[in-house]
Amino acid sequence: MNVHIDPEKCKPCGICELACSFHHTKKFLPGHSSIRVVLGENGDIEFVMSSSCDGCKGEKMPLCVEFCPTQALNPCGLNHCLLRAVSGVLHLGSATRTK
Repeated sequence: MNVHIDPEKCKPCGICELACSFHHTKKFLPGHSSIRVVLGENGDIEFVMSSSCDGCKGEKMPLCVEFCPTQALNPCGLNHCLLRAVSGVLHLGSATRTK
């Protein structure tokens, strides 16, 4: 399943990273997450998805989507979506949030 990220709603809380790591390890270890959300000094949010993302295979929906408290992550089709990387790391770039 693909995931759409709305940077306007994201409050880089790290819950998506915790949920993702739980899927992979059954423990809350953000270092084992497939998604990284980084808030830059100028307010830009950088999203990085690694090739370890399997869309939470075996789950009803990706856990990052299910547990995002601001609904910044949503399941979607192919257009304007975060696509899982085939290999390496997929850098999703930065988006500046309006205040």
